[in-house]
Amino acid sequence: MVTLRDMKAEEQEKIFQLYEEAFPEIERKPIPMLLDLRKKDKIYLLAVHDGESDEVVGLSFLLHYGDMILFDYFAIMPQHQSKGYGAEVLRAVVERYPGKRIFGEVEPLDPEAPNAKQRQRRMDFYLRNGVKETGIIVNLFGCELQLMYAGDTPITYTEYVKFLRHIYGGLKGRLIVRRNVHFVRQM
Repeated sequence: MVTLRDMKAEEQEKIFQLYEEAFPEIERKPIPMLLDLRKKDKIYLLAVHDGESDEVVGLSFLLHYGDMILFDYFAIMPQHQSKGYGAEVLRAVVERYPGKRIFGEVEPLDPEAPNAKQRQRRMDFYLRNGVKETGIIVNLFGCELQLMYAGDTPITYTEYVKFLRHIYGGLKGRLIVRRNVHFVRQM
């Protein structure tokens, strides 16, 4: 059993180290940006704790706006992987935010990609745990990603763009999104 808690100051170094190790630089938001989004109440920076030992075993960073929550970053520490924590985190997020539309972005399957096996394992994990494909492929800051969702109601591309505009804020956010977020295709 896992518990999700707001990241505490004393956990920050350990969690951000995992964040930097688990995600390629091109996919990471700068840490100061994450902390600023937290101050603006646009992101939940959650530490994943083992329910019995209370040890930090992972992270879950969730951007939020209205009834939508983007499962933005999620990682389990290497020594704790393959112990069921990932599936528990997905369930815990859905339970923690009832009535919210939870969605995520994942690299689409591509047998020619250098990390094709990793993409397949990640996709299999999400599908096995009830996450569904929207079929929408976007280009987000140069990364091609597929939108996925948990629950009954998928997110549309229009809602996705509106969500990102809110997260990045105001006129500057509109410009950032217009330049860096593009619809690629519907599968």
